[in-house]
Amino acid sequence: MKLNTYLVFIIALSQILFAKSSSAQCIVGNCENGYSVFKLENGDMYTGNWENGARHGYGRYDWANGAFYVGEFKFNGLHGKGAFYTADGGQIAGVFEDNLFQGPDTTAKSAAIVAAPDVLTWEKWVIKDNEAKMQALQSPNRVEFGVLVNKVITDFATDFKTLQTAQRPILIERQAGWYSNLMTKNSLEAGVVPADSTRKAAYYNILYLGTDSLEARKLYNDYVNVIKNLKISCCTTLSDTYKFSGPTYSSDITTWLPLTFNEGFSEEIYSDMVMEIALNTALGAEGWQITYKIYHINKQ
Repeated sequence: MKLNTYLVFIIALSQILFAKSSSAQCIVGNCENGYSVFKLENGDMYTGNWENGARHGYGRYDWANGAFYVGEFKFNGLHGKGAFYTADGGQIAGVFEDNLFQGPDTTAKSAAIVAAPDVLTWEKWVIKDNEAKMQALQSPNRVEFGVLVNKVITDFATDFKTLQTAQRPILIERQAGWYSNLMTKNSLEAGVVPADSTRKAAYYNILYLGTDSLEARKLYNDYVNVIKNLKISCCTTLSDTYKFSGPTYSSDITTWLPLTFNEGFSEEIYSDMVMEIALNTALGAEGWQITYKIYHINKQ
């Protein structure tokens, strides 16, 4: 069997198992938005970053048969720079797109081979990560949500450099980002996600985490209405709402895109800005989470 064909086969099989497995478990970390170890009932294991309940960002996927991939993911698929290794030592390294190998990486080094962290390693990482989180919370800059939105918009032009408060520990040889002390009055966590080959830097603020679906829905609508009624500093915007659902997850996402730009805010910089408020529940998550994000629509 050719290597690329073999790769597609085992990825397709793992995604079916991932979607339907009721015995899969989040061993440690945040398997909705954050970093974690996630183990499937068939023995496969994913170590890395999650976004809205999907493998997204940098990570490592180990198949039960001994094959593994180290590199970038996008919406559960192999997408970006990475390296895939078969159980018998075969390998392809370079650029992947929608689970298919596109060719060697001509711009930079391919992902390095790194060992899959065991649970003990992850527990140590979580301890260090919590220390960084507590450092950011020692002097929190808690503000009203509307004030936060306009402050973060101003810092969008610098990729949120002034919002980086405490650096998170290195994760499988990659920078995991920073915690930020700028957050809303009742929020749990805020941070800056570092840029990689699939995206530029992004800011996020976890506004709510709980099990009460009615409360979560009300707060989500309240936050959406704050932005809709806010005089946004950079520009006029256009909003839209999307709904996604499946057997194990549900997402409501409202986004804002800029239309016209105010004085002092460069169209060249702000034309690819996206603001988002998401209400999510996902496989591996308990209850509901509301997150505010601001990021670039273009990766370059």
